[in-house]
Amino acid sequence: MEKTKSKLITLFAFCALVALPCLALFAACGGNTENKIMNVSTNPSVEFVLDANNKVISASANNDEGNFVIANVSFEGLTAEQATNAFIEFSKEQGYLIEGSITAGQNEVNVSISGDDAQQLFDKIQASVEQKLTDLDIEATLQKGAEITKDNLEALVKECMQEYDASKLDTMSEQELINLIKQSREETKTFMTEELKDFYYQVRFEELKKAELQAKIDIIEAGSVTGSLIVVPLEIALEDIDTAINSFKEKFEAEFLSAESAYNQKMEEFITAKKAYLADRADAVKQQALETAEQVLASAKTAAELALATVNAGLTSAFNAFETALDTIIEAQSSISSLLNNSVNNIQQSVDTAKTSILNGFKNDTNISVYVGADNSYWKIEIAQ
Repeated sequence: MEKTKSKLITLFAFCALVALPCLALFAACGGNTENKIMNVSTNPSVEFVLDANNKVISASANNDEGNFVIANVSFEGLTAEQATNAFIEFSKEQGYLIEGSITAGQNEVNVSISGDDAQQLFDKIQASVEQKLTDLDIEATLQKGAEITKDNLEALVKECMQEYDASKLDTMSEQELINLIKQSREETKTFMTEELKDFYYQVRFEELKKAELQAKIDIIEAGSVTGSLIVVPLEIALEDIDTAINSFKEKFEAEFLSAESAYNQKMEEFITAKKAYLADRADAVKQQALETAEQVLASAKTAAELALATVNAGLTSAFNAFETALDTIIEAQSSISSLLNNSVNNIQQSVDTAKTSILNGFKNDTNISVYVGADNSYWKIEIAQ
């Protein structure tokens, strides 16, 4: 027995010796296994999704000025420090950051980061950025923005994936939320205007809802003795939804994407004025032209949004009509409610199948495709060497 105990003690001691280096290695290399969100902004604002090693796996614009950056700088694969420095270098090249003496509020670069080690990462970025600013001879300040909280992440998901309601988002972890944000950014990574992204988010949501409703019709029809008869009002309501979605698409394309649209023409004028201004910020005439172009663009955008309001109202009405028709059927045949509750997985499968089709259809739309892709001329520029 003593021999056995002695052997066991020796074995445990050996295992401990072997395990200690592994644990030390894990602590050094595996302590951070989570993705993060990082926002960097001057006037352009760009969002980065970082992997566990703080390298960029996704970069997307937070505003149209950000699209100007995304269209011209490749960020994926860079560390958080390298990405911030690349952002600063481009901002300097294009006049967002200026050399020489500055006044309060000028030449500020803001960085916001999610995660428990946000301060630690910010400190690393700050040390790197200060050296970059010295090299570029720029007097600028790096500001640590407000922490990106779980509430912020939920709001980002809700903005781009409207099928997730507040109750569902509340049950998700920060990592689950970031993964959804990453998925959305991958879907829209080649969309070079914020309007186009918003258009896709809404169309995607409406088409997914339509797929869900079609799945419910199919389940009722297959699972009820009188299914074929009772789904008639639902099929009519679904046709109205389809018509409303198509009306929204056509109206959006006409107001925002068509080359003849007032908004698109004013956007082109704005970009031209912006490039001229950035080339020479000291030119008062160019500054005035930019301010005028911004005002005209804002007016055109407001007019386009008002034109969309009517078709949006029709879309809401169409979906409400379907829900009313379904409620009426359930009241008449309570078994239908149980049938739908027991078929949640089948309904979700139909929705998941629709997702890929929606994205492919959106990108293949000839009216939209000219605004999709890194080679489009919307924001692409010849960068001065």
